[in-house]
Amino acid sequence: MTQRYRGVITGLITLAVLLDAAPRRPAADEAMALLTRVAAHYQHMNDYDVEVTVRNNSVPLAEFMRVYHFAASGAAMAHLTVVRGSGRLPDQIISDGAVVWSVRRSDHEYREERFQAAGQPFGSTDAAKQLAIIQMRYKGRFATIAGRPMRAPKFEGYRELDVAGKKVKCAVIRIGSPKGEPASSTWTDVLWIDPERALVMHSEGAFPPGSGSAGMETLPRFDDVQYAWHRVEPPLDPALFRFTPPSDFKKVDHLKSQ
Repeated sequence: MTQRYRGVITGLITLAVLLDAAPRRPAADEAMALLTRVAAHYQHMNDYDVEVTVRNNSVPLAEFMRVYHFAASGAAMAHLTVVRGSGRLPDQIISDGAVVWSVRRSDHEYREERFQAAGQPFGSTDAAKQLAIIQMRYKGRFATIAGRPMRAPKFEGYRELDVAGKKVKCAVIRIGSPKGEPASSTWTDVLWIDPERALVMHSEGAFPPGSGSAGMETLPRFDDVQYAWHRVEPPLDPALFRFTPPSDFKKVDHLKSQ
């Protein structure tokens, strides 16, 4: 065997060894395994603090949320505190599982509503519906993600994400509506997942008309959401889930909309 062929063979062997040692991208089944682990984690997690930054249709909403204690009671969480920096909804929503306080701090007004009104089915009040929407947006959608009808998930590599000043290495997985869905029902979601904690740290979604907020029902919706999750240690202070109105706050039947 000539020196030239020996060199070629040696090079091929070296290449094969390098390729074998190189990190492999998860196949679709491995991506689904990660989504399954994420779903299981979200189904059972509680006592978390999350700061959420939302951009909707490329417009920053400057929405800042903190959600505590995901313990479920029926269709919605039992204990919740949400703070928004701006937006059409109240600046603050607080619930102890029985009463929901919606607070408009800029107007020094608040509304108080029973979570379940006498003689009404569970979850039928406006407050219960609002809490259920929040629960689905930040927990429920990920708790059920592995069981959603969708095309095979696609792994798009690992990327670093800056979360609250800390670099987090995330697996990026693209999911979407099943093939053959009508255009009016198609959706895609790109999830940046912290594989160590099985938490979604960032999501970029495109959804069909009708899934947006009031006034935008005829437009597609594009959401860019970043989550900064922090574990908090129970027991949590019950005062987090109750609202004591300041002396200059007025109780009203309806809050002004912005």
